[in-house]
Amino acid sequence: MGSMSASPFFAALPSRALISVAGPDWRDFLHNLLTNDVAALKAGEVRFAALLTPQGRLLFDLFVIGREDGCWLDCQAERRAALIQRLSIYRLRAKVEIAIATGKKHYDKRHALREQQDRREAERAVFGRGRDD
Repeated sequence: MGSMSASPFFAALPSRALISVAGPDWRDFLHNLLTNDVAALKAGEVRFAALLTPQGRLLFDLFVIGREDGCWLDCQAERRAALIQRLSIYRLRAKVEIAIATGKKHYDKRHALREQQDRREAERAVFGRGRDD
């Protein structure tokens, strides 16, 4: 059995979008709204959750990705604006910032080099050598 990488892997998926939630009250704010426990969420952990109506109907399903200074909410791209609007309604006096997050900075820094290496390895496997050889 292979071991898993210590850092999470990010891939650009056009059907998904990220929302950044940060601030001193972000844990309590989301813990009171979502179906999963985010109070104990650690940086790098990912949990599936949903936002429901008071009657229990599903509004949004999402992944909560823990960060040191808050979290990302990974949701359907076409529903991101509606989710931000819904969260903003519930924000009231909570000290949280809700904003669009691209994640591109983290994706590019961690994986651009790895993608280049994977491409070279694939070229070597197919053609016997890479373009840079």
